[in-house]
Amino acid sequence: MRRARVTARLCGLALLLALVAGCQGLAQLKEEFDPRLSPADQAYQRAVEPYLALGVVYNGPATELKARVLPLTPAVRRAMALRKAQAQALDQAGSQRLLQEAQADAARGLEVVVSLYVPERHWSDLSAAKPDWRLVILDGAGQRLEPVDIRPVREKDRSALNQTLYYFWGPWDRLFLVRFATPQAPARLLVAGAPGQAEMPLKLD
Repeated sequence: MRRARVTARLCGLALLLALVAGCQGLAQLKEEFDPRLSPADQAYQRAVEPYLALGVVYNGPATELKARVLPLTPAVRRAMALRKAQAQALDQAGSQRLLQEAQADAARGLEVVVSLYVPERHWSDLSAAKPDWRLVILDGAGQRLEPVDIRPVREKDRSALNQTLYYFWGPWDRLFLVRFATPQAPARLLVAGAPGQAEMPLKLD
């Protein structure tokens, strides 16, 4: 009987040790294959998320257009520059150079990143001579600001860094950098086309 109790205790101890080792192994696997964002991406997305706006045009149950817009305000440009510097392992001088470039870009007017989904892809080219969808900013001073420059980000430029900075760039979207004169707050971006219109607020710091 005593031998049976000793054997049972040893078996229990062995089982406990196996469970502890298994838990440690699971913890290591969880750390290695954690699906959550990295701390750097979490910090970046927290910084820019308040500026990200969504506009949708529906035709009954069908989606005619879905647009995600991010105004590149000084605060957003700073967050982008810091994330880019971190991704490229830049030293302090390199990081400072990116921050200065971001500040200079912000002084040239308001640039807005537009990630655009349209079911008919050939209707989604905002940079076309006669685009099917037009953009305009309506601001607090009553101005109607037309784009002064529209540049598409090419599909071949869908790099790991661009996917990090423009994490809202969907797999079926086209991405554009659209520059306007500096608007007065409060401002909103209007996307208009034959199927309808969508208005998105622009947070301008």
